[in-house]
Amino acid sequence: MDPLVSSEYETEIGTRLVPVIEKSKQENLENVEKLWEEVVEAFNETSEAVLGPVKSEPTKELISDAKWRLVEDCDNKNER
Repeated sequence: MDPLVSSEYETEIGTRLVPVIEKSKQENLENVEKLWEEVVEAFNETSEAVLGPVKSEPTKELISDAKWRLVEDCDNKNER
């Protein structure tokens, strides 16, 4: 990873997490679920802001239908 991007990410996540941590200290961690949601939100927002949105590419089938049929045929022959 690019050291500049890494440094920017660390700085930004620290900036976003400090208020969440301070708030949790004041509330004495009464609602752990809420704290967790805020931490996840901070990481997700920071990641998208610094690294950009997730690029999803269509996935390719690892094994084609024809290959699966061959596997099934072999299994059927072994069962006999």
